[in-house]
Amino acid sequence: MVKQAALAHAGLLGYGGNGEAIAAVADKDTAGGIEDAGAGIGWGVGFLTHTPTIPDGRYSSGMCIRKALLVGTDLGLLGYWTLSLIGVITVGAHDATLHTWNWSFVPLDLAAIILGLAWSFTPQRHQLSQPLQITALAFTHAAGLMAISFFAQQPAEWGISWWLVNLWLMLLPIGLATHQFLCLRPAGAKNNTNRPLPLF
Repeated sequence: MVKQAALAHAGLLGYGGNGEAIAAVADKDTAGGIEDAGAGIGWGVGFLTHTPTIPDGRYSSGMCIRKALLVGTDLGLLGYWTLSLIGVITVGAHDATLHTWNWSFVPLDLAAIILGLAWSFTPQRHQLSQPLQITALAFTHAAGLMAISFFAQQPAEWGISWWLVNLWLMLLPIGLATHQFLCLRPAGAKNNTNRPLPLF
């Protein structure tokens, strides 16, 4: 259709034999526009479906780091509750309300631990990999945020170690999610300032 319009336009303008050449240029421009549009759509779809791996299918170094940090955190939580269960660590030994508040975190922390470890053992291309990761990060963040919110009401009552541990739980998921967002950008997007980045 575009080629016919170009030929007709060339004929009306009296270009004669050059009409075919003009039509070819029109075809090339149209194809280029379609290619650019297709590249834009492909870039957006690629961001949503891309899994950062190296060519032989293993996890990329960034993914390995994220997994190691989350698994280390989960194992730390598991160790904390194990030591609490056997009485090595006690919170609120002389305050029943504080003791109950501390143990109220067990379901939330166990959910974060189970989901985080499940994600670490889930194949990278499995359909549950991303949902497990997102949910594990959300539970971990919630556990840290709730504790920090409580500490903020009585800041002098809690030692620096409690603040640091729960700040780690609160901020680690944000850092991992941000790192993954940056790593998931296609390489071409980093050098193309004319194309907007996706929000999600």
